Amino acid sequence: MLGSRVSRGKSVEEPPRVRDSGAGLLVAALVAVVVGCSNAEPSARLLVDTVASGTIHVSNPGVGTWGVEPAWRLVEMAALGGTNAQGPEAFGRIVDLAIDSGGRAYVLDQMASDIRVFDQRGTWIRTIGRSGQGPGEFGLPSGMRFDSAERLWVLDAGNQRYTLFAPGGRWLTQYARPMAERTLEWREGAFDEDGRLFDLITYRTRGGWQSRYARYDTAVQAFVDTVDVPILPPDTPFRWGHRLPSVVGWWLAVASEYKLWEVDRGGDTVRIVTRPVNSDRLARRVRDSIGREIENIQERSSQADALVAPHRERLFRTIFVDNRRHLWVLLETEAEGSTFDVFDSLGVFLGSMTTPHVVESQPPPVVRDQYMVFVTRDGLDAQIVVLQTLIGRVSR
Repeated sequence: MLGSRVSRGKSVEEPPRVRDSGAGLLVAALVAVVVGCSNAEPSARLLVDTVASGTIHVSNPGVGTWGVEPAWRLVEMAALGGTNAQGPEAFGRIVDLAIDSGGRAYVLDQMASDIRVFDQRGTWIRTIGRSGQGPGEFGLPSGMRFDSAERLWVLDAGNQRYTLFAPGGRWLTQYARPMAERTLEWREGAFDEDGRLFDLITYRTRGGWQSRYARYDTAVQAFVDTVDVPILPPDTPFRWGHRLPSVVGWWLAVASEYKLWEVDRGGDTVRIVTRPVNSDRLARRVRDSIGREIENIQERSSQADALVAPHRERLFRTIFVDNRRHLWVLLETEAEGSTFDVFDSLGVFLGSMTTPHVVESQPPPVVRDQYMVFVTRDGLDAQIVVLQTLIGRVSR
């Protein structure tokens, strides 16, 4: 059951209106940040501007407020899985990751239909769920989220429901979650500041598939209060666009330019964050390969006619937000290892950190307080889960 407020999505190519009260608070906070960075190099100063619509632009310099050396560093605690792994470390298809308040890592294996829990040193603690249709069992687990009460929500696309578990892994309850089609990966679900779950719903119309964002009401086990889904600019290259749900609404980005938008659930652009990084022209062989992929998709679907082939290289592979609302950008790099750009909750560029691993963008890495977990692969393409600690980040 859908709510009555349904309208066409808004494009964020031109920032729409934003509430003045929120903008004023954000400007004040950003000014405080600039003043507080007086010990940084002059090149590390940032520019904050508020346009007539109220949208706040945060123009970051090349060097963040940390300076040349990062204030945090990543230290590896454990690496699990790989070609020769056995027991709980033998993974089939990892589709999601999570970290609880105690720093324990949760690994959702869709092939095994279970969730394995490890401490930060990589010691297996427990396994949650198994294949089946009964309470606490999974048909096709597609993703997981912790709510404000530290309950673990699991989207079970096979059994068409949300399943909830207590912090210790005990099954609590389940809620029906009708789906027009099964989803292999849960990318759009997020809890707002009041602990309410918002999720993407997709349904078929005469004109094809349509998507809306809605709040899930556990009392009636249905979606209500439907809101628009923000739309990326029409010239966004194929696979170069990103839409990340957050407690406020969404972060949006186009990987061919270092520009990120934060949009609330009312469709208003709260802020635009930029950093001066140039994108080179895409190699012809890569451009042709993507062009052929687009043609294959267009042969199967008329809705794919608007797909745009990229002409410039992508600057980053994914974006994600941690529990403190810091924005992380996983950069595209040809060098060994991976680099993360880190922005604070206001969009101010802090600096960059590196890891020797080639980090997978799907499932996206997860950061919670001083802990990070991500997926990489070995030489035979088997998935490996890496657990790391953020040294230098102040604990709460």
